[in-house]
Amino acid sequence: MTRPSEHWLALRRPAADEAEALPAGVDRLLAWHALRFTPRVAWVEDAAPNPATASPSTPAPRRRRAQARSGDAAARTLVLEIAASERLFGGRAALIRRFFEEIPPIPGMKWAQGATVWIAVGRLDMPPIAPVDDAGSAPAIECGARVAPEALPLAALAAARPHLDTLARLGCRSWGELRALPRAALARRLGPALLEALDQAWGLRPTVLPWLVLPERFDEAVELPFALESAPALLTHAQGLLAQLRAWLCARTQGVLALELIWQHDRRRDGPVQGRLPLRTAEPTADLEHIERLLAEHLARVVWPAPVQRVRLRVRRTAPLSTASESLLPLAAGERADALAWHALTERLSARLGAGAVLRVQREADPRPEAMQRWVPADASKNRATKVQFSLAYPGKTAKNGTPECGSAMPAALLPSWLLERPLRLALRGERPLYQGPLELRVGPQRIEALRWDAAAAAPDPQALVAQRDYFIAESPGAGLVWVFRERRRHRAHTDADAGEQAQWFLHGFFG
Repeated sequence: MTRPSEHWLALRRPAADEAEALPAGVDRLLAWHALRFTPRVAWVEDAAPNPATASPSTPAPRRRRAQARSGDAAARTLVLEIAASERLFGGRAALIRRFFEEIPPIPGMKWAQGATVWIAVGRLDMPPIAPVDDAGSAPAIECGARVAPEALPLAALAAARPHLDTLARLGCRSWGELRALPRAALARRLGPALLEALDQAWGLRPTVLPWLVLPERFDEAVELPFALESAPALLTHAQGLLAQLRAWLCARTQGVLALELIWQHDRRRDGPVQGRLPLRTAEPTADLEHIERLLAEHLARVVWPAPVQRVRLRVRRTAPLSTASESLLPLAAGERADALAWHALTERLSARLGAGAVLRVQREADPRPEAMQRWVPADASKNRATKVQFSLAYPGKTAKNGTPECGSAMPAALLPSWLLERPLRLALRGERPLYQGPLELRVGPQRIEALRWDAAAAAPDPQALVAQRDYFIAESPGAGLVWVFRERRRHRAHTDADAGEQAQWFLHGFFG
């Protein structure tokens, strides 16, 4: 009868007069949520007839009066084909269960399924599987699962509704009875469109639908129902935009790094036309509860010069969202599985305490041990250019011209666990350094050269002194493994053989 390679879901949200409590942009929210599970998502226009306007047994004058009173307009129904995605989600039942577990709460939403688009849409007007009172707490109510396509009423097929009176006089009240009529006579009397719709409902002809595509950028706005006087109240009306943002990010498997909340002031008042609140996160996140808390912290300190009538949410930067791996270790005593992430904690504290009040360690692209890291504000950018000229060389590695090959980082395995705040100058016995006994050099050297070792110094001139350090891992009889370096200073224009000062030894760090 139908092509078994397809399986369709149809969803219909409550009518306009029943949807006062629904969030703004609920249609976009539903469509973007569906695009997480399949690329074949579309809206179809389909009337949602009530019994007084749909039943063929109702007298025609009474049905027309009911239609005039109710103003039956085309209702939008979301349809999605899920057969191609079933293996990805572990089967049809698992996909449908996950779809409705993660769907935003929309009270009174109905759904149905079928082998074709029009079977799924037609079953939406059938009675639910469970009573509405029992299924009221469910994310959505399934309808018509036990109704065979042949038993569906003609009112459930949009193309048949203009001909309900004629078909009722012929004794035809269901899809099966309509399909049993002579095709040639039916086409002459009611036109070929009805037969084409019937063939599409049975899967004998393809149904062409306008497929939805997820927008490349998120930039949505909502008109407020009334002017707001205070900034903290804005967050309540922006929750619909945040729900849409969550669906958009999940469908794209992206996390937000930078976004902007923009509000428009009453133009009849003096002052700025609009205001904005930029927000950045340290890591890509799709946790909109965290974003909402950050917005609440910032909005609590905003004072408006005039009431606000419109709010807009725009995403400025996103990044691929990496899925969190499950730990193989048991949770520590008192630790919760849903504990707040470290970056979320620092961002919340920064928003509450102010910029610069919370610091973090940032690694630098600098081989000098003292400059490999620095303390920066937790919300500061991680990009920083290194302005100090340096080179890093390793013994045995040479470039084509015979000079040591330079790199940009020292191997982490050769770095000590602890650094002294200031290098400690070591005494010498002959040319051998001493620290709790004579030192035995085990690994090295690793050479670092810098024009001006001080990172805050200005750019060096051609005759500046070059600071040259040769680092070694050494063993002390009393202190174990230590990190020492031999330092020379020479003019930039001189060679190693022309070094003007004797080498000096310093202790710089400890291992372990």
